[in-house]
Amino acid sequence: MDEGMEAVLDNVSKRAGLGGLTMAAAYHHGRDVFPHNPARKVHFLEGGTVFFQPDSSRYQGRALQPLISALAQKTDVLADLCHDAAARSLRVRAWTVFLHNYSLGEAHPECASRNAFGDALLTDLCPNNPEVRAYAAALSADIASKGVNAVVAESLHFHGLEHGFHHERYFIELGPLGRYLLGL
Repeated sequence: MDEGMEAVLDNVSKRAGLGGLTMAAAYHHGRDVFPHNPARKVHFLEGGTVFFQPDSSRYQGRALQPLISALAQKTDVLADLCHDAAARSLRVRAWTVFLHNYSLGEAHPECASRNAFGDALLTDLCPNNPEVRAYAAALSADIASKGVNAVVAESLHFHGLEHGFHHERYFIELGPLGRYLLGL
């Protein structure tokens, strides 16, 4: 967004000669490096947010509600991208991280996956939980309604112990088998 929608779409279509692009519609915590960005080179992402304005009726009465990124508070970034890209005959795919969501897991530990010991794994929502399944279905429909050509689905499964939390620490040597077993 720092470069502006028009500049990005020009770069994709004219400079790169591509037929489309993939935008993160829902994403987890992260740190990105942007060597070409005019405003900043390193950016820490808001974790577990969506980059569009959700249709609240899709989530009505549900425990899990999408957290809206600051980027999408005033404008629907995904809908705007789909509109502007279509005017240039560019396709848009929505990269969507569904269940790897520490922000929602922390806010709703009852929806988090649990290991064999009953410990909540707050970084991941449980795919067996009816609330989580309803959230994933609503999120898919919401994103599809924005006019994307495809939803690229990531993280619709149970994760192991070692998937994506900052500064993971162990006070004993676990080894591969120990890590695997603690992820069950």
